[in-house]
This record gives sequence, C-alpha cells and structure tokens, in this order.
Amino acid sequence: MVHSPLLPTENLQPTHPKAFERGPFLAAKSLLQTFSTTTRQRHPPPPPVSIPKHMHTHTHTKQKKNHIRFVTIGASSYCEKVRWGLDLLEADPESDVYYTEDAHPPVLASIATLEASEGEASMTPMVQYYEYECGDNKHGPQNQDSNNRKKKRILYDSTNILPIVCPFLYPIRYRNAIHAIETDLGARLGATVRCYMYHILFRPVHRQLLVDMATRHTSAIERILWSKLAMDDTTTTNTTTSKLLRGMRKVMGITEDSAAISLTTIRSIFEDISRQLHVVTTTPTRQKLDYLMDTESTKIGFTAADLTFCSLAAPLIAPPEAALFTLASTTTTQHTNINASNRNDGVMREGLILPRELLELRSELRNTVAGQHVLEIYRNHRLGAFRRTEQSTSDNSSAGSGGLQCVVGVGDANDGESAKIKMENHNTTKRCRVVLPKTVNRDRLPWKSDVTEAEVAAAAAGFLSGRDDAVRIALTSKL
Repeated sequence: MVHSPLLPTENLQPTHPKAFERGPFLAAKSLLQTFSTTTRQRHPPPPPVSIPKHMHTHTHTKQKKNHIRFVTIGASSYCEKVRWGLDLLEADPESDVYYTEDAHPPVLASIATLEASEGEASMTPMVQYYEYECGDNKHGPQNQDSNNRKKKRILYDSTNILPIVCPFLYPIRYRNAIHAIETDLGARLGATVRCYMYHILFRPVHRQLLVDMATRHTSAIERILWSKLAMDDTTTTNTTTSKLLRGMRKVMGITEDSAAISLTTIRSIFEDISRQLHVVTTTPTRQKLDYLMDTESTKIGFTAADLTFCSLAAPLIAPPEAALFTLASTTTTQHTNINASNRNDGVMREGLILPRELLELRSELRNTVAGQHVLEIYRNHRLGAFRRTEQSTSDNSSAGSGGLQCVVGVGDANDGESAKIKMENHNTTKRCRVVLPKTVNRDRLPWKSDVTEAEVAAAAAGFLSGRDDAVRIALTSKL
C-alpha cells in the first residue's frame, strides 16, 4: 500500500546514545539516575485461585518464575498492544512468565531503552528477559537447569515482540494474513492516532492534560522534570514554544497538514474495518462478525489482528477497561485550575479539560461497527483468565480461537486485583473493572528507598537551579 508523504511514520528516528551525554539531556539523565531506579521488579504473583473446575484436569498451574522487564511510554498504544499480550501470557496457568512494567514519559524513555539495549535501540515498547541455552541448542525461558547458560535478550517494536512472546495469537494457517493486518494497522492507524492526539494535546490550553497522560505510572522525578519541560512556555496561543514539544513535533512530523490527513486516514480505516466485519445475512442475534479473521462460514476467533486494531484504536475509543492508560477516566495523577475563559474548548473533568475535538471524534467512531468492535473485544478479552482449546494437528494449523479464549468473570490479569470506576460516553451504565498497571515504585533518594514526590522535588531543586555537579556529588556521597 502506498502511503501519503504527509502520513506520519510508525517508527521514529532513533535517538543516538551521545544525545544524552551533553546539554539538557545529560542533566536529565543525571537526575533520573539519582532519584529513580529501574532495577526493582514485582514479586512473582501467586498461582490463580479461580481456575474453572473444567480446567483442573487439563492444565498444570506453573509457578511464575521467569520475569520480563517491559519498558514503555505508558500512554502509547503500541505499548498497550504488547501489554495486552503480556497480561494474557501471565494469566495463563500453564505459563511461568510474569512481568514488570517500567513506564517513562516520551523522550525520557530513551534513557531507559538505550541503557537496557546497550545503545542498540531507543524505541518503546521494549522487553528484556533472560533465556537459557542448553547443550542441544534448544533454548527458552523454561530451560532453567543449573548447567544452562543464561543469556540476556532484548526485543523492541511491537510487531517483533508480540509474535515471539504470544505465538498463540497467530494460528499457523492464518499467520501471514494476521501479520499483514498487523503491519498495515501499525503503519496507518497507530502512527495517525498518535499524530492527531498529540497535535490536539500540544495546545497550551490542554498542556496539563498532556502532562497527566504522559507521566502516568512514571517516577516522581520524571513527572517533575517532564512537566517542567513541557510547561516551559507562556504563550496563550496554539503555538508551541516548549523546546521539548517542538522537538517532538519535528521528530513525529506533527503539523496542521499531517494532523488533517491523519484524521482522514483514521476515519477511512474505521470504514474499512466496519465493512470487513459486516455480515451480508443479518439476524436479530448477529449483526457483525465476532472477530476480524472470521468469515461468515469460518470462525477463527480472537487473534493478534483483533488485539492490534483494538489496542491501537483505544486512545480514541477509550474503552473503560483501559481507563488508566487513556483519557477515558476521571482518575488523574495531577490536577490544575483552569481559567473560566478556557471552558468552552472542551469538557471539564476534575480540573482538566478533555478536548472537544477528541470527545466528538470518540462519539463518532464509537457509533461505527468498528468502534463497537473495539468496545466488545476489550469487554470480552482484555480482562479475564483464559483457557486453552483443543487444537487440530492434522494440517499443522491451530483451530478454534488460535488456542486461546477469555473467560470473563473467572479472573483477571491483575493478580486478582481490580479497580472500579464510573465511566461516561459508554453504552452501559454498569460499573466496570479496569486494567491495573503492573508497575513498581521506582522513586528513591540516595539515602532512602521509599520517598514522597515532595522529597524528590526538594532534593532535585539543586539540579534544576543549575548546581548540578556540586549537588550530585553531595547526594551520591551519602549512598
């Protein structure tokens, strides 16, 4: 498919490691290394206690002992795509894998990814884990014999990560077709959603909302630093004077023209998906196909095609289950006072403004067949334990749902925890559970492991006032 030259690119230009060895990036790197850590991880979750009775005779519950470090930009739809897969993997009673999400704001995430990959890549999502090499050259996380050699492995780019960590989402017979859909949606939908949303949120009137979204689940020092850099302008127009945001605009190719063509492309993709899901012969109980790979005569089930489309569309559709990673929720990490003069530009939500353009687009897209598909798939597959189905091996292909089905209400991918939140703009009035981030507290001072944001802010004041070297030496001497 030929893309318009104005269409934003999926994979951004990588950040060179030397960029963090000078100027503001060097100061930011010093701040992050002093006041936060990336070495903490979650405790292994206990085995699921709510496995359906019919599963006990067919599955063996494994202890979670293989850990994956998942480096993200928390609000990124590409990261949500991999997060969804990892949640399914961790929820599988036959898997011994669990993960910890290491979330960072845009730009500052490159410090973590460059360090993890030893300068190889700066992009998110990125996963880091260890595999074990045996004498017969077979390797994998499950081979942990004491005589095996442990080897660090780094994967980046969601189209590379998901097939490796979640092969059950790619039934063999349909693998190439699923990859084609995944690649196309990554290039056209993921990049355009990112471009259009940033174009709106970069406006000064929505700047605090941008900060809130970009710094969710990150460390205190990252919230302080990114907020300072993003809010570093005084203009009341739509012109961005913040150097951080100007740089993001340039790297992502965000302009009035690219935002306009992104919006057109988004609508076109939703029309295409709606047509693909349409059934010729409708009945009172069947208005659309259940899954993207289904046909009217063949049921394939939930695959990476559905997961990819729904996760990349989530920032616009705002499914309730993804409330903590999108603008769907009234729950925020920071609040600000908005002048009365700004209130006509959007809808107020606890001191923050949700842009009217995004609310109107959300309503428009939710009323399409594709938009309803996103809400349905999130409702049925984003939460819940899953069970394996019988697979046909006569043609070396997976049958049914590709070896995976979700059982809603049996359990979830959040260590048995759930959060309830009242949502708006959804076709149900019921309270629903939301996906909880599998993160840990990464804040630290050199002399303390558990700190408050106020303590971090006070200690970091010396860095921000220009006394970088002296303060850093004074603090690190207390280690």
